[in-house]
Amino acid sequence: MKENDEIVHICISSGISNALENAKLAKAKLGVNARKVHIIDSKNLSSGQGLLALEAAKMRNEGLSAEEIEENIKVAIIKHICSVTNTNIIILPTFQPLCVPKSLLSV
Repeated sequence: MKENDEIVHICISSGISNALENAKLAKAKLGVNARKVHIIDSKNLSSGQGLLALEAAKMRNEGLSAEEIEENIKVAIIKHICSVTNTNIIILPTFQPLCVPKSLLSV
């Protein structure tokens, strides 16, 4: 890792994989640099996880810090597990029911 690098890692759902625990173990080995790694349980599989990653990338491009991105993504996971709009309902094959936030439909 370079001095100014930070990592936001969005893991596949901990309910289906050990990826989250493995990421935490790897982070623990980083010592001082561990504070630069932000690990998030997406609570989703493939498509849901990908949409969260796209949203995180958008936030990075808008200049948000890694901490702010982590916080916003965690809120988005809770808030948007199922948020239904009038006509913009997408059903994705995920481990948990997921309705896509309207803000992601324009990505």
